[in-house]
Amino acid sequence: MGESSPVTVTVTASDVAGANDPLSYEFDFDNNGSWDVTDSITASATTTFATVGDKIVKARIKDKDGGFTDYMSTVTVAQSTLVGSYGFSEGTGTTTADA
Repeated sequence: MGESSPVTVTVTASDVAGANDPLSYEFDFDNNGSWDVTDSITASATTTFATVGDKIVKARIKDKDGGFTDYMSTVTVAQSTLVGSYGFSEGTGTTTADA
């Protein structure tokens, strides 16, 4: 994944109590100990990373009874590669960018 490209983190979980014990989700995208997304009923969240390198992402799954499980994963962010196409006119010596 390239820098500044969106990344979606999704967790999969279930509770044996089903709808009687609904789950909520939290996400910490910068591993600073503070949840960037809290008490979400959606099991996924999206963020972007401005710098390249390995990023530790944490997710917490909580149930209504106060139980929770934390997960951690590493996302590798690579440098974005810009690709351009240019034409060159030998007659005028100019270049033009293709859209």
